[in-house]
Amino acid sequence: MQYLTSLFIILVLYFNVVQNKKAKIPNYVKICKQNDPNLDQCVTDCINDLKPYFAIGIPEMKIYPFDPLVIAQTQFTTQNLEAVFTENEFHKGQNFDLKYLHFDVDNNVLIMNISYAELMQTGNYNLTGRLLTFQLNGNGKFNVNYTQIEVYSKLSGERIIKNGKEYLDFQTVDYQMKLGDFKMQLDDLFVGNPELTMTTNRILNENSQSLLPDFEEICRNILSGYTLG
Repeated sequence: MQYLTSLFIILVLYFNVVQNKKAKIPNYVKICKQNDPNLDQCVTDCINDLKPYFAIGIPEMKIYPFDPLVIAQTQFTTQNLEAVFTENEFHKGQNFDLKYLHFDVDNNVLIMNISYAELMQTGNYNLTGRLLTFQLNGNGKFNVNYTQIEVYSKLSGERIIKNGKEYLDFQTVDYQMKLGDFKMQLDDLFVGNPELTMTTNRILNENSQSLLPDFEEICRNILSGYTLG
């Protein structure tokens, strides 16, 4: 993605654009003033009002389309497995629920919680190593259906001066992610042996809960490769 995403990305862009006025704002975007005593609610309402636009993107605010949200490559390595995912597309990215948002203007801190009932990912995979009891060394097409995703995030920034004007620049982000479950299909795991490929996919999905930490790591890598990038 430059990535995921998510409303997480939108809010980074929203504050960098709306608060800093660095770009032309479409007339359908509600402007929230920093001295508004109900700033959190104003921004929450604005984000929810913009949901219909997220699927196709908002070029004026440099917000990429959310359906699909395209990521060239992401990869991760665990003790037993090395995985590379390319030509990633995420679907249903605009179907988020902004559960909590608080913007601490004085300290330049944004805190928010976002949830998704479902996200879908497709692309190409290359796996080397062991997953559960399976020794893998393959590549092919894949799809993953993630469910019950929770993202808890904190963005911290500072005020900077450019050309005599003050801007808010988010510089660091801390976040936690929790996946409820996922189901996946890895094509051609064992070339020439479709039965073994089908059986392996079935067993991996039956044991998805034990694989959640690895897949949460995948999502964290995606986020870190996109946010504030």
